[in-house]
Amino acid sequence: LPITAQQWFSGRVAVEAQSQVGTLIDNADQLLTVSQEVADEIMRIFGRGATVINPADPLVSDNISPQQSGPDTEPFVLTVGTMHPRKNLAALVRIWDLWIREYEADGNDAQHVPALLIVGRRHPEDQDLHNELAKSPRAASKIRLLHSMSDDALADLYAGCRFVIMPSHAEGWGLPVREAFV
Repeated sequence: LPITAQQWFSGRVAVEAQSQVGTLIDNADQLLTVSQEVADEIMRIFGRGATVINPADPLVSDNISPQQSGPDTEPFVLTVGTMHPRKNLAALVRIWDLWIREYEADGNDAQHVPALLIVGRRHPEDQDLHNELAKSPRAASKIRLLHSMSDDALADLYAGCRFVIMPSHAEGWGLPVREAFV
């Protein structure tokens, strides 16, 4: 992504990442990728062939029991990934705010709108997300930011959510999509 979606990367970090990716690709004996699209990009940009492989399934605990919606648990929607602007998480805040407003305008209780759990590490450029949360207290009341989570706890969230949402402008591998299918 630092090479193919440069608009999402800036400054010293972007320059270093571009250099590192180029160096790795130039010096690799063999290139493996998880999609034909990435293999085609490597060929177009670097003139090197890459073998497409099916990635391994994520390791998930065998003793997961999906959470049930009920009087003690609030239904929730899940999104997972670093809180980088390209993940478009600020849009989810706006969507939740609109959802709540429309629900209330129809005479319904907004508590029936599911919570949104945003799971991922903070990013130095995540200010848009926090600005949207500050501007949208109604939505913010239904949104939880979780910055660190064990694999087992994350697997429980996948098992218990209504659905997983990924509004990203650009993705690398898209591991959360793969994890959601397990």
